[in-house]
Amino acid sequence: MLNSRERCIRAISHEDVDRIPLTFNARPEVVSRLIRRLGCRDNEELLEALHVDERYAPPLKLESEFLLKNAKLKEGPYGPACTIRYQGEYEVRRDVWGIESVWAPSHTYTYTFVKHPLQEVSLEEYTWPKVVEESAEAVRKYCKVYGERYLVVGYVTHLFEIAWQLTGFNQLIRLMYENPSYVDRILD
Repeated sequence: MLNSRERCIRAISHEDVDRIPLTFNARPEVVSRLIRRLGCRDNEELLEALHVDERYAPPLKLESEFLLKNAKLKEGPYGPACTIRYQGEYEVRRDVWGIESVWAPSHTYTYTFVKHPLQEVSLEEYTWPKVVEESAEAVRKYCKVYGERYLVVGYVTHLFEIAWQLTGFNQLIRLMYENPSYVDRILD
């Protein structure tokens, strides 16, 4: 019988496996309900109960001039964000990329984008978030604990999603046709 890591590597290599490798990713609200429903103590026990083969390493932390100093960090679409103002009952958040979104007050993860930084400044003027080097140590420790048994998945963010959020979706699609080298620079 293969362990989870072996199973994933064999599947990626198009070799025979004993079963299809499983992954799991869900909103925190769903995870906490599953933990309660299945009688698990924590997230790791839930993943074991579900026979999940992958483990997500903690994401590398980013620092950015776009987050307000001493602001309480909240969830953004793809990274930490902070509240910058309210529009009636709706909360406007700016994330580490400088992307602003409006969040519905009573719906989990319901938001819309309202400001795309590269519509206001040039790519040369844009200040990219920086990886907090110390956060890599947490990833190394996580790999030591889980890396022999599971396929450890690591990431900073989603390249295409951040690219279109920086420019606006329609703008990025148009740029892919009109100025692909500019899109390459954003993705780089």
